[in-house]
Amino acid sequence: MFEFFANIFGYILAFLYNIVNNYGLAIILFTVIIKLLLLPLSIKQQRTVKKSTELQEKMKVIQFKYKNDPEKMNQEIMNLYRSEKMSPFSRMSNSNHSIITFTINFLFSKKSNNIYAKNK
Repeated sequence: MFEFFANIFGYILAFLYNIVNNYGLAIILFTVIIKLLLLPLSIKQQRTVKKSTELQEKMKVIQFKYKNDPEKMNQEIMNLYRSEKMSPFSRMSNSNHSIITFTINFLFSKKSNNIYAKNK
């Protein structure tokens, strides 16, 4: 599966190289294209992080207010999540952006190494 995507990246890189006739510029263009494709995920991640930071402040108030009643505290925290329309697991879903970025970088470096080995 990785080889399939690595080949696609290789074709894109070869296409960009044929346009600019310079591997350095082709890599820079490829990077810009990938960044533009990942921009919506990045924006969503930043919004979620900001919202969860604001939520943390409200949660601290609830935790202080109900420190002697853990059941009521959990209930209020869940109500807070509902009112803010946010999931308690939203931070974990943000790791998807990192995983996608890491995978793209891995595949790109794999394909770059293959191109370098062929031209050596």
